[in-house]
Amino acid sequence: MWTASRIVTLWIVGFATYYLLMEGSLFGFQQVMTDGWGGLSLTPFLFSSVVLIGMPMGRGLALMRRSEMPF
Repeated sequence: MWTASRIVTLWIVGFATYYLLMEGSLFGFQQVMTDGWGGLSLTPFLFSSVVLIGMPMGRGLALMRRSEMPF
């Protein structure tokens, strides 16, 4: 059910949807530039970005550190 390609697709669609809703121009709302975002609306976006990028990178670095392969 949850394959890697499905999860990646959901993350990309989720970020795009979040960005379009936060910007406001999708449904004819007043446009808000990214420098106007702040507080609670920016925190989940940054958290999910860090989880999406940082967790796989941390695991990869940890596995490479313990590896016996010469680099």
